[in-house]
Amino acid sequence: VESTSSVRVEIIVVDNASTDGSAAAVADEFPVVRVLRNEEPIGYGASNNQAFAAASGEYFLVLNNDTLFTPGTLETLVARLRAEPDIGCLGCRVLNEDDSLQHSCFRRVSLWNQLFHDLAPTTLVFSKTRLRSRMLEWDHDEDRDVRVLLGAFMLFPRRVYAEIGGFDEGFKFFVEEFDICERVHAAGYRVAFTPRASI
Repeated sequence: VESTSSVRVEIIVVDNASTDGSAAAVADEFPVVRVLRNEEPIGYGASNNQAFAAASGEYFLVLNNDTLFTPGTLETLVARLRAEPDIGCLGCRVLNEDDSLQHSCFRRVSLWNQLFHDLAPTTLVFSKTRLRSRMLEWDHDEDRDVRVLLGAFMLFPRRVYAEIGGFDEGFKFFVEEFDICERVHAAGYRVAFTPRASI
């Protein structure tokens, strides 16, 4: 798929044994999209690794299927990665349907801050405290290095994704982004966020 600028996009959809005809619908309506069909669900991480193995691009975007791009998102992010080769994973603003912000960045996870995040009501006076794993106290309004990005949107240079071995397929759902971002850091790269693009 050719975008409006110099970024060439290759779209791969991994279908994990859906039974509603959606895989066939995508293949029929969007012939430019490659649909990889699995006979049984293999998990989030394994599915992304499967897509990566089939992809050929210089960058690899992990993207949830319930997302829409704002204009210029890919062009902006690819330009950032080209300018800063020490970034190993890059994220952008994630907005809800009403354009309100989803807090999509996390600090290093610990048992304490995860328990606090899961159990303490967000209506408390200190709901935006740094005791939470999710960075609720920050409006995601500036370029910043972070510890972890939400797995709904993660853009990797291909060389970095290959170097760290992709997602750990031992995880099936929900904690993969914490693990892979820690391995990006361990390999000597930055995990970065920019508000200059959004989904």
